[in-house]
Amino acid sequence: MHGIGIDLGSSFTAAASLRNGSLDMIRLSGQAFLVPSVAYLDEATGLVTGEPADRLSVQAPARAAREFKRRLGDPTPMVLAGAPHSPTALMAALLSDVLKAAAADGQPPPDRVVLTHPAVWGPYRREQFAGVLPLAGLPAPGASGQAPLVRLVTEPVAAATYYCTTRPLPPDGLLAVYDLGGGTFDSAVVRNGPDGLEIVGTPEGIEWLGGADFDQAVYSHVDQRLDGALSALDPADPRTGQILSATLRECTLAKETLSTRESAEVTVPLPGGSRQVEIQRDTFERLISPALDTTVEAFRRTLSTAGIAPQDLTAVLLVGGSSPIPLVSQKLRATLGRPILSNTHPKHAVALGAAMLTANAPARRTAQHSAAATARPAAEAAAAALPVSPPTPFSPPVPTSSAPTSRGPTSPGPVSPAPISPPAGPAPNRPAAPTGPAGRHKPRRRWGRRLVVLLTVVVLAGAGAWAGAWALLGSGRPTQSSMSLHAGASPSASASALTSASALTSSSPQPSGGDSVPNIPSAGRPTAPRPAGRPAGRPARPWLPPAAPAGSGACPPDCAWTATPSRR
Repeated sequence: MHGIGIDLGSSFTAAASLRNGSLDMIRLSGQAFLVPSVAYLDEATGLVTGEPADRLSVQAPARAAREFKRRLGDPTPMVLAGAPHSPTALMAALLSDVLKAAAADGQPPPDRVVLTHPAVWGPYRREQFAGVLPLAGLPAPGASGQAPLVRLVTEPVAAATYYCTTRPLPPDGLLAVYDLGGGTFDSAVVRNGPDGLEIVGTPEGIEWLGGADFDQAVYSHVDQRLDGALSALDPADPRTGQILSATLRECTLAKETLSTRESAEVTVPLPGGSRQVEIQRDTFERLISPALDTTVEAFRRTLSTAGIAPQDLTAVLLVGGSSPIPLVSQKLRATLGRPILSNTHPKHAVALGAAMLTANAPARRTAQHSAAATARPAAEAAAAALPVSPPTPFSPPVPTSSAPTSRGPTSPGPVSPAPISPPAGPAPNRPAAPTGPAGRHKPRRRWGRRLVVLLTVVVLAGAGAWAGAWALLGSGRPTQSSMSLHAGASPSASASALTSASALTSSSPQPSGGDSVPNIPSAGRPTAPRPAGRPAGRPARPWLPPAAPAGSGACPPDCAWTATPSRR
């Protein structure tokens, strides 16, 4: 049996083979086991990937595309020399070249192929990734009767599989995987169960955080040290793209150097002459510290989702090209207090683990899911024997968007000022109901529904208060007490009082803006000023005299009555 494991990373690509029990890395370019995940549109040969594409991109950056794995599933194409290319087509070209390189390295046609992907990817991204295989000449995942047999596994499971060959986990031992690669961050917890490694809980991750963002942070810092000399370059100058591409490459090398040394130097080939910028490790750590804090918080959420305390872990495994940064292990050790382990070649671990999985049965998703799947038929049969209760009203869940974020191709142009800010919001494609360690679903917190009810009550109360205030203050009419006539008052006194009230009303200030109307006397009674908003051509309605008590033609001298304004 011959199997090949392939890790199509955001920054680098690696492949390994398992043949007759021998596990080896595959040379993809000369003697190199790693090739850059770069695509270049050549005028004569079409798409070129890997190391040749990386070299050609220095002279013609507009013809190259990087980090297209991040854009997988984005309907917006990436433009190479004016020609649009989908991220799916670029990944298919890279995968096809990897298979050709494996054949050129003396590898026979594989019987099985395992490809890895980030654990944070949801169904939509996995479906888009499966669409890459037919374009590269491979059958769909799990298709029977076609060679080779293809499987898709998550990167943390592949990395943990390789690690357990060197340091086996004890039975039911728990290993947490911290995978910080070039374009994404993944974290997961795996258990050494009776049938092999299995994921516990729900993996967490951040799609738009990785080593490429650290490169951009160093680039921004270099630009600030040069007083914006890189930002001031003319985009129309053909040399600008070459300068920016070369500077970004220098920033990447400086980032890798700072993992083992205290300082690094970046050479910037400006038009007026080359400039050197020295960067200290503490400066670099200050630039990336907020982003690393975000990864540690996502890592803690992974443990919380699995119902695992940090002291329950056997160890924490560091995987990915950016995991050797010393600040990563320092933060994890201070937060978790558990042993931190790292592979000798963190960029090879995923590909080697994928190759090993070509000989094993598919890993189970979680132990809880397996138990739930076993108990589901019995539960359904028991439920069928129970009386059916009336249906309850359906409450639709709050929709969540899993569509990929549209983002253009990464270019070494001006970037946001350092330090880089951690991405906000929850990780996309996250399952809605995590499971606990005993297989029971945790109760979903309905804070969203409660918040909607609370806001509805507040809005209704505010509307009622506003309507009451408008009824009391908006009319501007005299109150009933000012219109009361008491028994025993002579008609002349009453007329005098009404005349005085009319004089007070006429002398009161009127609304500005031409919104006042003259008082129209009616039987000596005052009229209210026209409220704001009434049409100018419509006069105010005068107050009408009150009606006499029922059954009498006139009000007797000893009666008391109160005038009420007429309703409109």
